[in-house]
Amino acid sequence: MVDIKSVNITNGQSIEQNLAVSQQGNVITTKLSQNNAITKLGISPDQISNTTRDGQNLVIHLKDGSQIVIQDFFLQPNPQLALQQGDLLWNMQVAETATGLETNYLALSSLSDLAPVTSAGSAFSIPTWGMAIAGAAGLGGVIAALSSGGGSSKSNDEKDITPPKTGTFGLNDYQDTGIKATDFVSQDKDFDLTLTGQEAGSTVIYQVSKDGGKTWVNTDAKQSNLTDGTYQFRAVVSDAAGNTATTAVQTIVVDTTAPKAGVISLTAYEDTGVKTDDFVSQDRNFDLTLTGQEAGSTVIYQVSKDGGKTWVNTDAKQSNLTDGSYQFRAVVSDAAGNTATTSVQTIVVDTTAPKAGVISLTAYEDTGVKTDDFVSQDRNFDLTLTGQEAGSTVIYQVSKDGGKTWVNTDAKQSNLTDGSYQFRAVVSDVAGNVSTTSIQKVTVISDEDTTAPKAGVISLTAYEDTGAKADDFVSQDRSFDLTL
Repeated sequence: MVDIKSVNITNGQSIEQNLAVSQQGNVITTKLSQNNAITKLGISPDQISNTTRDGQNLVIHLKDGSQIVIQDFFLQPNPQLALQQGDLLWNMQVAETATGLETNYLALSSLSDLAPVTSAGSAFSIPTWGMAIAGAAGLGGVIAALSSGGGSSKSNDEKDITPPKTGTFGLNDYQDTGIKATDFVSQDKDFDLTLTGQEAGSTVIYQVSKDGGKTWVNTDAKQSNLTDGTYQFRAVVSDAAGNTATTAVQTIVVDTTAPKAGVISLTAYEDTGVKTDDFVSQDRNFDLTLTGQEAGSTVIYQVSKDGGKTWVNTDAKQSNLTDGSYQFRAVVSDAAGNTATTSVQTIVVDTTAPKAGVISLTAYEDTGVKTDDFVSQDRNFDLTLTGQEAGSTVIYQVSKDGGKTWVNTDAKQSNLTDGSYQFRAVVSDVAGNVSTTSIQKVTVISDEDTTAPKAGVISLTAYEDTGAKADDFVSQDRSFDLTL
């Protein structure tokens, strides 16, 4: 940190005290000494790049990129600044001009040269640079020069030690790609360094640092095919007297490398159906999530409904999706505008019940009077399903209480006991949707029944008993029906 002190001159003696300072990053902030004391900075003119005004504050820019901010400098009527490097002393003179601040430095033999002087009979205070030439011109001459508007701080034979005006450093033909157009993080690796507004007649050398400003090497104004990395550029301006000044540093980052994409996944998602990891499901409400992407990158989710031919942006939250096949991916962009795309996550939303098909019996003999009433002595047969949805699974079920309760059963039925049976098939697709076939009823009767059946009563219908007696069945009628 720069040594900053307040100096009071009393009876030719210098009394120094440390001034309160604060530092944030490379910015040091302090205030002027009070009561006409001198503010002394532990630097030399060669370390100063330029000075600027920020409101009422004076900002001293050093060549190493740091700054010294002296608060309320321009509110003081006669601020006195001194620089010291070892045994060397300078008076730092700051004046405002139409084009900005003009800064001069005058060598001093002692800080006593800056002690405030008041002319007899008045409260006229001599500016700091005026006291420096008091020994040569005399106090009255200095006051006369000030009163008459004279402002030169240098004698004719004084050496020029004032750094030249640096001007403004910039980049030409530079495109700041990426999220922000002003952060100088870009894919652009070809551009030009430029300097405008520097002192007329000065020479300019451009320099670059790749190690955060520790070392600097000369470089060309035209930059081309820069490799990925962080670069710091500056211009060093030299005047005819050999004084140099350095511009503020311009940092850029060249980044042409695609970012790490990460892994896309689904959260709040239930994979229903036969398999719990095939992403064929009834679930149509879930969230897209990305993990492991490059820090600081931006993420856009995209969806395709045509097998990846076209993609549109979508939200992370997916809700009320209609039945169909979906492909999801995330496009990741870094600060320089490089992009990377994750692998594709395919899911199928299926909330439609599958085609159930038709249940039937094979290896079955329908014995008895009718061959299609499914009342039979056959108690060994197979259950068969045809016409169901491809890829579906089938479970056969049986009920022995008229359909009140159902239990799973095998396709092969054997050694059924006498009784009434109801069979059906439950069909499930890969998403877990189910359909049930119509019911097939079967009655099994014993083949060892030797009891004669109840015969019943036979009678004639549509029969007319003609003749003397109407119930002797002696008649001319020869067309009638038998009924049991």
